[in-house]
Formats: sequence, structure tokens, C-alpha cells
Amino acid sequence: MRERNRAEMLVEVEQLHDEIKEYMRGDEFLRVADYRAALPTFTNDQIRQIFKARPDAAEVAPRAVFERLGRRLADDQEPVIVINGVELFDIGQTEGDTRTVLATTLTGKAPARLYQALATYARQRLGFTVVATKTGLDGMVNGETRYLDRKIVINANNDPAMKAKTLIHEIGHALMHRRQPDRRRAEIEAETFAAVVGAHFGLDTRPYTVGYVAQWAGTIDDLINAPDRVEVAGWAVEVIAAIEFWLWDNE
Repeated sequence: MRERNRAEMLVEVEQLHDEIKEYMRGDEFLRVADYRAALPTFTNDQIRQIFKARPDAAEVAPRAVFERLGRRLADDQEPVIVINGVELFDIGQTEGDTRTVLATTLTGKAPARLYQALATYARQRLGFTVVATKTGLDGMVNGETRYLDRKIVINANNDPAMKAKTLIHEIGHALMHRRQPDRRRAEIEAETFAAVVGAHFGLDTRPYTVGYVAQWAGTIDDLINAPDRVEVAGWAVEVIAAIEFWLWDNE
């Protein structure tokens, strides 16, 4: 594969964000954004109570919030928990075809040896050990960067394509976000980084990336203003070069 430069990569980043902006003008995004704005927020103690009551909880809300989206509570469902007198249910207890999460989890295979190359990069260049676990992450989390432990934790329950995408995303966090307090910016940047790096190696992350970035951005203005596209492009070029060298050197 030919060497990439930052200017070319910046164009790819901007093209991806243009695609996401167009998606954010559509009915699906606007409907789901309205639903998600109605979801309640919880304290850390309440979150622990929810996961204790239902370890696989994904989205917990009153019945009326789900009905607003066009989903109905399945028969014979008991509330996950009652907080301040309000019965709360998980989306897994509801029925309906309406989407509530815009990102579609990737399925299928990853490009050959890509995950191994990424894990080697994380260990040798960044000092992060990559650990895959089936039980070590809360809820529906796909991955996590643990800066103090110098670990990247990947959800082993996902297919190889999703695991590889997640690992690129977490490497993006390790590179760019150790001291970044703005979670919105961090997630937009890390997922954009995952998309352009993945695309270079033949991993199409857009079914997940477009909805994920749109959901974190919230508005088109925030998608325009929040991320540092130049930094994302620069790190993407560097990581691509390192991964290509590893793949060539380990043929």
C-alpha cells in the first residue's frame, strides 16, 4: 500500500464528517435524538443499583419514554428498579422495530492479522497491554482505555470486525485523550480515527461510525466545532504507517 500524507487523510476525515452531517439532517437521527433527550440521568449510586438488579441493562427509562418512541412493554414485565417512586424498565423488556441506538454493531471477520498488529502497536509504541474479556466490562461497553493501569480492554463477545474497530478506537483514546476532559470531543475524535484507519486496511466501520459520531455530536454545529480533525489525521497517518510496517515485517 502506498504511503499516506496528512493532507490526504484530512480530506478523508472531512468527507466522513460531511457524510455524518447529511445523516444528521434525516428523520431517523432526529427521531432518535428526541428519544434520547428524554432518557433520565442517574447518579453513580443509582447506576450501580440498576446493574445489580439487571447486569445486562442497556437503557433504563419509564414506560412512557419507550412508548414515545413507538415501543411497547412486553407482557408480564416487572420494573428493573423503582427510583423516587418511578418504575423503570430496560429497553430489553420492550418490543418494536424502532431503533433507539444509531450505531450498528459490526459483524463478521476483520482483515487478516489486523487485530494482532494493532495489539502489538499498543504494547510496543504506547505501553498499553490489550486484554480481551467476556465479563470484565459493564453493560454493553465494547471497549475501554484504562490509563492508570496501561490497559486497553476489549469486549471478547463481539465479532472480529467489531473487536478490531474497537481496538483502533481505544488506541485513538490512548494517543489523544489522556488529559482531554471533553468526553464528546474525545468520542468523536476516537471514532473518526477508527473509521479512517480501518478503511485503509479494508475494514468498513461506517455502519457503526456514522450513527455513533452523530449521537455523540448531538448537533451539526458540535460536529463541526468539537473535534480537532488535523490531530486525528496526523495520528491516523502515523498509525497506518506503523501497522503497514508490522504487517510487511511479519508476512
